[in-house]
Amino acid sequence: MADRVTPGPLDGSESVREAVCVHTRKIFDSCRDKDCMEDLRLMDSGKTGAIIKAACLMGVIVAGGGEDMMRIADAYAENIGIAFQITDDILDVTSDAAMLGKPVASDIENDKSTYVSLLGLEKAHEEAARYTALAVKAVAPLGEKAAFLAAFAQMLAERIN
Repeated sequence: MADRVTPGPLDGSESVREAVCVHTRKIFDSCRDKDCMEDLRLMDSGKTGAIIKAACLMGVIVAGGGEDMMRIADAYAENIGIAFQITDDILDVTSDAAMLGKPVASDIENDKSTYVSLLGLEKAHEEAARYTALAVKAVAPLGEKAAFLAAFAQMLAERIN
């Protein structure tokens, strides 16, 4: 298994953005050995997952939600972020450019580790469904108020483009 890549301290010569880019690149490079699910999850949570999480947490802040709501939003966002990326990886090998609206098979051409390349297509589908279920479970304490969030998580997992 690949050694886990951890960020070093900022020495003042690089911006936070540069440090994040360098760290993300190190994780990406370490994932080329096909044995690094945790590194892949970490990298993905810092990309699309971070954008989804920021949107969810900002919604709670703007609405004046407390710590419990922040925890719920965080868990929901974390799980739909991973499910979204797994689904994106699946679509990269199962869809076509016309349907997807972007080139397909680019991950394979670039020898990029993905959930599909590490788990296989069937297991990747199972993992997308599992993370979607975890997202739905995270918002379950909100009852009927969370129906839209649960439906949104399902829609993301079932998307075709």
